[in-house]
Amino acid sequence: MTKLTKTIENKAKLTFHNYFEDYFTTDTLNTYERFLVKLANNEKLPKSAYNQAKAVQKNVIEIIENSNKLTAGVKSYFEAVKNYTLKKVRTRKTDNDKVERQNISKDLFSEILHNCPNSTKGKELRTAIIIARFSGGRVSEVLSIDKAKSKIVDGSIVFSVIGKGVKQRYLQISEKNLNQYGLTIDKLPERFTIDRNYAAVSFNNIIKKINKNRPVDNKLKVSFHSLRATLCTEIYEKTKNITLASKILGHENISTTQIYVKTPTSKFLDEFRGIDLG
Repeated sequence: MTKLTKTIENKAKLTFHNYFEDYFTTDTLNTYERFLVKLANNEKLPKSAYNQAKAVQKNVIEIIENSNKLTAGVKSYFEAVKNYTLKKVRTRKTDNDKVERQNISKDLFSEILHNCPNSTKGKELRTAIIIARFSGGRVSEVLSIDKAKSKIVDGSIVFSVIGKGVKQRYLQISEKNLNQYGLTIDKLPERFTIDRNYAAVSFNNIIKKINKNRPVDNKLKVSFHSLRATLCTEIYEKTKNITLASKILGHENISTTQIYVKTPTSKFLDEFRGIDLG
């Protein structure tokens, strides 16, 4: 095995950074690179670091499997990271963990937009929420939008973005959906300046604010990611095409899409009763 020198470490960090710079924020990359070094050097990690360390291992495996330009030294460094034995922390599940997250109704969506901060960042957040709701984009994908790379096709705006797994995919939103919330392509930022952390935390703060006026037994359980689940359910209920919903959300496995579809069993039974089985 190649000796893991400081030079190799620096090359490995640079390789990792270049591979994921369009996918993660700078802060996230810096955090991941610190874990990269700890795992490669087999340092003891606190139990609370499991999830981040696991994410680093997953990303390193992706580089190993998809890059054919790794030097022997860098590959050995990544193999050391990959082979680090992580001990998962056992946590006790609470009733809160068992609550299924909800879809976002039209009224709630309007309330969320109304509660966005009235600042430059707040306006960007509002725009990002609208795009995520009607395109099915992940928060990282929406925030990576470069308007210069967009095009208009049959009344819809199509954006080329870097998706999960550092793969190119397309987000599409109709001008009609933008217009109903006072947006046009001209009003979209050239590039978003807010990052993933700001968007997620600010969205959660909005939900906390809304929840203050709701009874204890009727608190909202939604996050930025719920925008995707909402679109997925809407597409399926209007088309009954799970494959279409899967493609729009950028899922590689249709079973993932099935988790997103929050359609009551009674609706499936209604559809089944309507089928003429010979």
